[in-house]
Amino acid sequence: MAQVRITCLGEEERQELHEHALRVLREVGVGYNTPAAIDLLAAAGARVDRERLRAWLPRELVEACLATCPRQVRLAARDPRRDVVVGDGSLTFCADGTATYMYDDVSGRREEGSAAWLRQTMRLYDALPELDYAWPTISARDFNPLTAGLEIEALALDNFTKHLQDEVREPEHAGPLLEILEAVAGAPLRERPIFSTIDCTVAPLQHDRQMTEATLAMAKAGVPVLVLPMPLMGTTAPLSVMGTMVVLLAELLSAVVLFQLASPGCGIISGMGAGVADLRSGLYLCGTPECAVMNVVGVEMSRFYGLPSLASAVTCDAKAANYQAGAEGMLTAVPSVLAGADTVLAFGCADGAQTLSFAKVILDCDAVAALRRLARPE
Repeated sequence: MAQVRITCLGEEERQELHEHALRVLREVGVGYNTPAAIDLLAAAGARVDRERLRAWLPRELVEACLATCPRQVRLAARDPRRDVVVGDGSLTFCADGTATYMYDDVSGRREEGSAAWLRQTMRLYDALPELDYAWPTISARDFNPLTAGLEIEALALDNFTKHLQDEVREPEHAGPLLEILEAVAGAPLRERPIFSTIDCTVAPLQHDRQMTEATLAMAKAGVPVLVLPMPLMGTTAPLSVMGTMVVLLAELLSAVVLFQLASPGCGIISGMGAGVADLRSGLYLCGTPECAVMNVVGVEMSRFYGLPSLASAVTCDAKAANYQAGAEGMLTAVPSVLAGADTVLAFGCADGAQTLSFAKVILDCDAVAALRRLARPE
């Protein structure tokens, strides 16, 4: 069957990028910033510095851990009819996050996120057939900061029957959250993984202590992990597309090694979160041509590694649901889809993912329908 596809890397270029990432891991190393990670890596034969909580990863360890990663990752849902599989050849779409502000399309005001806005958001997402699973897109700023992580997930689960994906930022939250999830799923998470966790590495070449410890606990319980490196071209990464991708790939592989050592066979999705720095302000830009190219490179390298891929697209730098939003969204989305991304992070966010707009959510549904048609084999 005929199918439109694009590529930007040859076999030699893919291997060269891989070699550069391996060299960074071997010679520069990675700051894991928690003894829990260092203990696992040392036991597997990596060279470690326990005082600095840093590790240097040999090629053999990286490639052995890649070999234990599953090629497909099942994302179960509260409603079993809404389960999805990432990496089975289908194209899926996820809602972006986490926005700080809500744009009220009726009043024209930008407000801080709240539990009320999050509840409306998850109910809307649950009703949209174009959306397969979601992050809790808006940050509920009116929750107690000490318990907000748990309250946000509980509220989202109460209003959403599809698969839920989010960061777990506090290791103390992992145990209670696992209890909540298994109660909702009615089964162990290894059987019904209704939740997957996001591990955001910290560019350049660092892991956050609290998130890493929390994600280790989730992975050991059978929860799939989206590894989402977010190097910023021009600030936390070199001022070039390929230089930024070397940083991204090194961080991705450093996480793959850690979570496979903690839970061999753990489902891992390879996420493309690289952005471009606005050199006038230092702000994060996501609707640029460079982001489109980095998505394509990342999708190709994920396939090279045998990992399901997530591209970051459709989210834009426009301040509202306008022409700029549509243009930037499709600029990043079309190349990602045609490169063969397994899933695309999309829906609703503008202003560098700082603001959610319901009008943009609905307009993005139309864009997603067009993207599915574009990717369909003839």
